[in-house]
Amino acid sequence: MTRLFSVSACKLAVTAAIAFPLLAAAAHAEDTATVVYVSGGQVVVKNMKNELDYGYMLGAGDKVKTAAGDVAVSGLKAGMTITGGLTGGKVVDDASVVKAKVISLSPPNKMVVKVEDDSKEITMAEGVPAGTKVGDTVDLTLVSIRTDGDNRPMNAVKAPELSGKLAFYQQPNLEQPDSGTNLPTYGLLGGLLLAVGYTLKAKRRNA
Repeated sequence: MTRLFSVSACKLAVTAAIAFPLLAAAAHAEDTATVVYVSGGQVVVKNMKNELDYGYMLGAGDKVKTAAGDVAVSGLKAGMTITGGLTGGKVVDDASVVKAKVISLSPPNKMVVKVEDDSKEITMAEGVPAGTKVGDTVDLTLVSIRTDGDNRPMNAVKAPELSGKLAFYQQPNLEQPDSGTNLPTYGLLGGLLLAVGYTLKAKRRNA
């Protein structure tokens, strides 16, 4: 019986180490959020539970839940509260108003631009504006989103008011080595659960 309890404690520790990060990553999907930016089918919201911003590449006709009922993405406005229907969002690392020089065009919605000294491939929320040419300078509200698997600490973003066209830049994977992840925390949790199991085992022997 005592051995069975110890094995169960080990299984519980392993399950917790696997499940906790998955739950943390998925939790924002059903939380209440406030619309920060919306343009075409692209939406940026601030999660009211964890204060993080998430970017969603949706269709203009997709429906989301609000306090007033289901609303198409095309009908959303900044400041509206969404209560459900958002999944697959990517964490926003930064949002800023920039002037960008067009380097190349890849219609319908891709451009390579130079922002300060960096070249970035961006996705235009409403597609490449008609008449845009290489060498033009365009005003953008540029939202940087993370690539899946990036495990750096997440911080709240102070997004400026929308100015110019909304565009998204997906960062390369900037993950930290394992020493910079939450794995040590999950390992500690597993160790604590094992310690509880051994303590109970010792008490049973002394009883």
